Amino acid sequence: MNPKPTLYRWLLSAALVLVALHPAAAQSNKLTATLDGITFDSSYDNGSLAAISKLALNEYDATLYTDTGEKGTAEYWFRFTMSGVAGRTITIHLDHTHNPVPFLRVLDPGPGAWRRMTANEAPDNSTLTLSFDTNTTTVELAFFEPLGYTETLAAVTNLTAASPYAILTTLGQSFENRDLHLVTVNNPDYPDAGKHRVWVHTRVHAGEITSTHTMLGFLSQVLANSATGRRLREYVTFHIVPQVNVDGIHRGHTRWDAQGIDIESEWCNIRVPEAALLKGQVDFLMTQSNPISVALNLHSTRGNFTDSFFFKHLSPSVSVAFEGIQQNYIDAVDAATPLFDNLSAQTSQLNPCTFIESYFWNNWGESVMALTEEGHYYRRITDNAWTDGAHYREIGRAMARGLVTYYDLPPSSEPDPAPTLVTQPSSRILALGQPFSFSASSTSAPPVAYQWWVNGEPVTGATSATYTSLLTNVTQAGAYAVVATNSFGSVTSSLARLVLIDGSGTPIAFADDFEANSANRWTELGGFTSGGPDYSSDYSFDYDTYFSAFLGAPIPSAPNSAGATTHGLKLTVNDNDPVGALAAVSLFPKWQSYEATHALKFDMWINYPGGAGGSGASGTTENAFFGLNHSGEHVV
Repeated sequence: MNPKPTLYRWLLSAALVLVALHPAAAQSNKLTATLDGITFDSSYDNGSLAAISKLALNEYDATLYTDTGEKGTAEYWFRFTMSGVAGRTITIHLDHTHNPVPFLRVLDPGPGAWRRMTANEAPDNSTLTLSFDTNTTTVELAFFEPLGYTETLAAVTNLTAASPYAILTTLGQSFENRDLHLVTVNNPDYPDAGKHRVWVHTRVHAGEITSTHTMLGFLSQVLANSATGRRLREYVTFHIVPQVNVDGIHRGHTRWDAQGIDIESEWCNIRVPEAALLKGQVDFLMTQSNPISVALNLHSTRGNFTDSFFFKHLSPSVSVAFEGIQQNYIDAVDAATPLFDNLSAQTSQLNPCTFIESYFWNNWGESVMALTEEGHYYRRITDNAWTDGAHYREIGRAMARGLVTYYDLPPSSEPDPAPTLVTQPSSRILALGQPFSFSASSTSAPPVAYQWWVNGEPVTGATSATYTSLLTNVTQAGAYAVVATNSFGSVTSSLARLVLIDGSGTPIAFADDFEANSANRWTELGGFTSGGPDYSSDYSFDYDTYFSAFLGAPIPSAPNSAGATTHGLKLTVNDNDPVGALAAVSLFPKWQSYEATHALKFDMWINYPGGAGGSGASGTTENAFFGLNHSGEHVV
């Protein structure tokens, strides 16, 4: 029986006691201050700055918030905005010892992406020197690429809402009445009884932001429409708590919760609702026929480590056999990504009451492989570049992939699907000289290769989900489509038309200037009564090279040609053999069909033997037929 109703009744009583014994700390890191026309603001979700003061024009001293709790103080997290910075160079004296190169993003114009500051912007561990152009009015600074309470929930909601296998629920409320969420990932097409069960929770310490990125990567992998994602969902059920210390995250704390309590140390004498909610859910899941067998506790460390690491617990606090069980998973993650090589392996004696690992060990021993994973804020092992959110999301995906090896999962019984396009390209109406773009997207198993086509021919170099170019030639107009391919098959998008407009804004449904060989754009049909095909075509003929006996000169440039060009389509009939017989050729543009009213415009020269008035010529009659009301399937 699910014990949660009883648990909630107990929590209501306990919360009343906690309010009296541990009042929430006053918010002294949410400020708004304007100095020299620059407004510094940390009064928002996850924002944190204790004080800001002016030293000189465009030079300021900033003070970190000291997060004070039962176990001491913690101090490194900061996040705040600055508005009114256009055209200024600003120096801020701010301690960022635990991350030598903090993060910055432009909010207006924007918002832009978070990026690491440069060496010039962060020349030492206590100085930031930032220069802004005249268009940049507002920026945001943070210790590391941040995600607040609301931002994390939005990211998780976006992932879960797009998947039929994920359910986002609320476990209960925090000390300050914020929702604590739980994501359950499961493929209901396969019975629970035969599945492994994995528990993940993150952000017990408010400022440990790498853990949130790791969690998002883990969640994206187990939800992925890929062979690995389907394999994991078929054989494993996942329970993920995206953020535990929701009050501390919102407040912009570095470590403790709203009461100054370390939630991670609450496993013998629980005093806070967040730990009680985790314990209640874990206890319930451990009563199932397939209880939790892997528990991952995601953290960050402020230390300058070479590599991310797991805290491997050693005997005598755990058994020697359990040491090996932990190492099996660590090795599986090592094999799953080049971003982790276990170069900074850490070990510890398991404290009987600290960390959820102790709760699992005390109650279920070797049956639950429980580990803490720690990210850091420094450089990655592959190329010595500074870590960022994307780095840790890949670590999270690798932690999910490592479960395939750890559990020795069989291949998925579901067939690998060909790509599915979730968005189709849209038509465009443009004039010459304008840029254009077509895009499509697929959620299919990677890698997915893309190839764009126009009028039945591949577009050279157009091999990504988005094709962007400049409309410089009428032959670029027409029907576009993209083919998405993976190792299991391919799919072709719907057609999107690039329609030209003339100088008056009238759409041009189809055009060809015959400056280059465009035979691939036309269907050519011939008819003849002699022994074989008695016609020819040249789709980029320079008719300035053709001497007209009628004119006594080469054929001149067509009246409507651009730049007085003399290229055009040349058709000949009854000219391939000596037999005088009826012959004809018809042309129809490919991939085109028209409805309603259209106009057809072109320049044509009909040449015939002989001089002026046909003098010296005999036995020839030439006709040209043109129009729109035809299926394009036979010679007119």
